[in-house]
Amino acid sequence: MTKHRYRCVLVFCAACTGVFGQAYDRTWITGMHEFPGTPGYNNALIRFSADTISVQEQDLKMNFESTVGVMSDSAGELLFYTNGCAIAGADGAIMAGGEGLNPGEMHDWVCDKTGYVCPRGAMALPKPGSTTRYVLVHAGARYDPVRKLTYGPFYATEIDMALNGGKGAVISKNIVLTDGDLEPFTAVRHGNGRDWWLVVPVYASAEYRVFLFSPDGISGPLVQKIGQVMDCRRIGTSVFSLNGEKFARAQNCQVAVLDFDRCSGEFSNPTLLDLPDHVVGGGGVAFSPDSRRLLVSTQLQILEADLSQPLPVLDSAFTWNYQWGVSLQHMQYTPNGGILLNHMHRTDYMSLIKMPNEPGSAMQFVPKGVDLPVFSVRSLPNFPNFRLYDLPGSHCDTLGIDGPVVGTIPLPPQGGLRVYPNPAADAVQIAFEGGAPPGVRVSVTDLTGRVLSGTGVPAGKEVQALSLANCRAGLYFVRVEAAGRLLWVEKLSVIK
Repeated sequence: MTKHRYRCVLVFCAACTGVFGQAYDRTWITGMHEFPGTPGYNNALIRFSADTISVQEQDLKMNFESTVGVMSDSAGELLFYTNGCAIAGADGAIMAGGEGLNPGEMHDWVCDKTGYVCPRGAMALPKPGSTTRYVLVHAGARYDPVRKLTYGPFYATEIDMALNGGKGAVISKNIVLTDGDLEPFTAVRHGNGRDWWLVVPVYASAEYRVFLFSPDGISGPLVQKIGQVMDCRRIGTSVFSLNGEKFARAQNCQVAVLDFDRCSGEFSNPTLLDLPDHVVGGGGVAFSPDSRRLLVSTQLQILEADLSQPLPVLDSAFTWNYQWGVSLQHMQYTPNGGILLNHMHRTDYMSLIKMPNEPGSAMQFVPKGVDLPVFSVRSLPNFPNFRLYDLPGSHCDTLGIDGPVVGTIPLPPQGGLRVYPNPAADAVQIAFEGGAPPGVRVSVTDLTGRVLSGTGVPAGKEVQALSLANCRAGLYFVRVEAAGRLLWVEKLSVIK
């Protein structure tokens, strides 16, 4: 039986990006269903809107220990989820063909008890060119007597939601993309606005295996060896900046930062940052919205480095109070512009980093920032930035995809909308033919989805102006949303 317990948290953030335009990451899942009926031992859905995080306790009949993957449709409605052992549909039933993920000794040890144990080990992506198919990429794990856990193989499993009466079915499973001693993977959208790059680092090496996910499937890897060898004892995570231009790979003693070309899939300009000697690595890594600052979570601190400096150095930005008996672990960008952190122990909360409204302003760390009605055990989903689209002006920007791949929805009642002037300097006007429908909000965002100007529009208003004071010369998006749906997106050139 589903228990309806809700908790809601206001989020102070710059990048309140209209989470329902391509809201594949709107719903997260956590919770250990270890002792059904016992308070605290259940599952929960974490849902994001433009300025809030709400949490609902819900019995999903699945344990999540470290590994969690979840996919919603483009409007944010839950489609399926996994704990690395099996895939279930939104109704909680194991999907047809969804059992038996990550086969092997580790699966046999843990899947009847806790769920799979690869942190950041599963990511679901919509298949380019399809409206019903999705691919779950996921990491297997092996036990190592010294390092305790190693990653590999790297698998792909494909799902078609049009099958089984709309409940979905697995059509291929556990396809090995690459094997070896691997590290946690990540993904970023191709500069054409449609395809995806998947990146898998190789442990104790300077090797990166890069795959292209297109309508033809997953191809590769393109193997690149660049930078210095990283061979810390414990691995952390990998992540791209929100604009897709930078990549970071964390271990418990060093972090590698590289530039990335979203057209070619190639890395360049490697930089290696050492963690201070006195810290113990937690393994999380993220970038600030403007990509200038790198954030690294250790067990007791959030470290920060200014990447605009010639020689960036990681130094303490926030301290975690260990008297609570738990320590920090990994990070994940939220769809409304913050960063959530999980913990290395069983907790009934997650911590939060709130992003500022002004570029270059200070971030805010909120310990225990999201209260949970259930216990979470090291689980944190792995999502790319779904609000990153094409790379305007690049040689690979050839598909005419200037915004969400799913397109837009005509504006009622007549469907007319005009953005002018374009290019613009100080302000832009959004004109609604026949007046704006109820509940409309308009905004100007940069290419990462960070909101630089925005306001609600009174119903019936025919023209709404937005200031461009916070916009430098460059390319931006004008977004129009209503009732939780993206209605319109148009590219805007700003000149100064």
